[in-house]
Amino acid sequence: MVTRIEALNYRCLKHIAVDVPQFAILIGPNASGKSTLFDVLLFIKDMLNEGLEQAVLKWGRSVEDLTWLGKQSSLTLSLVLELPESLRSDDINERWSHIRYEIEIGTDSSSKGLNIQSENFAFQSTEDPPRWKGVFAQGNGTLIDIMGVGSSGSGRVTGVPPAFQLPLGAGFPFLAHVARFGRPHRYIGWTAKFLSEDVHLVVLSTTVLRRPSPALYAATSFRPDGSNIPHLIETLKKG
Repeated sequence: MVTRIEALNYRCLKHIAVDVPQFAILIGPNASGKSTLFDVLLFIKDMLNEGLEQAVLKWGRSVEDLTWLGKQSSLTLSLVLELPESLRSDDINERWSHIRYEIEIGTDSSSKGLNIQSENFAFQSTEDPPRWKGVFAQGNGTLIDIMGVGSSGSGRVTGVPPAFQLPLGAGFPFLAHVARFGRPHRYIGWTAKFLSEDVHLVVLSTTVLRRPSPALYAATSFRPDGSNIPHLIETLKKG
């Protein structure tokens, strides 16, 4: 579950950090950033699934189009996710409750090309006060192991096959590469799957909701337009 959304220089959001409860309602005037806040999730999803360039072109003409007032050279998005209890229960020596994922994209100052300027992934402990443990970080064109274990001192993540030791701006976030082609830690694999597959935009259609729900829409999954809500309600009633 997403528990925090942060954005810096993203569209109409100059800088915002919002803690997200399990159920939230955003109220505000038009063009105040309500939809943009949740678009952070969809934009990250597109970067993981389609790559950086396609994701940017899907949302605008250039990365500058997606920045504050259209005048910035980069933007930063970050999410904090609460790990499922079932995933946490496997840890014996360490207890981690949350994941923080952050990615900064922008235009390279020399080549003027679009690239990933930094990417960070860390665990948060269940201790009071909590502590963070970095898993990987990208910066200055290299991928760096910041766990403090098995470091080769080469500025690369040890234990990652050479094919996956990619420089920044290699098309897809490193999170996507590790999840697809490597053997990631279960927390990294879960995070990549959640962000790339389990985030959905739901836009209920008042026209569709007024119509009878077709029997062929009866399913256990939710249709984003709300057309099978009656069937889902009956399924939930039956337990």
